[in-house]
Amino acid sequence: MSTANNRFSGNITHTFRQCSNLTDLVLAGNNLSGEIPGYVGVLPLVTLELSQNEFHGKQPDGLWTSKTLLEITLSNNMLTGGISPEIAIVAWLERLMPDNNLLEGPIPREIGELKNLN
Repeated sequence: MSTANNRFSGNITHTFRQCSNLTDLVLAGNNLSGEIPGYVGVLPLVTLELSQNEFHGKQPDGLWTSKTLLEITLSNNMLTGGISPEIAIVAWLERLMPDNNLLEGPIPREIGELKNLN
């Protein structure tokens, strides 16, 4: 599902929770805000593209325990905190783009264990 580059606003707290067959969630380039909901890690997502919005807060722990995600793009938001060492659980991750946020702390060494990351 792609709704990229529109003028959607508000939060997605409960919007996609029941989408048990959703594999691609592309919401880039809108005016969405609030925290990224923890349920994104339990959806069968392959692609999560939330860049160029106004998401804030820490990345949900569930994001790093997904069994299906290949691409996570969180660029150009207002996310805080750091990248969890649990990122190693997403061993098949091919693309990670958390740039242009307010992230801090060390880059977890576990990122080096992601053999498919490019």
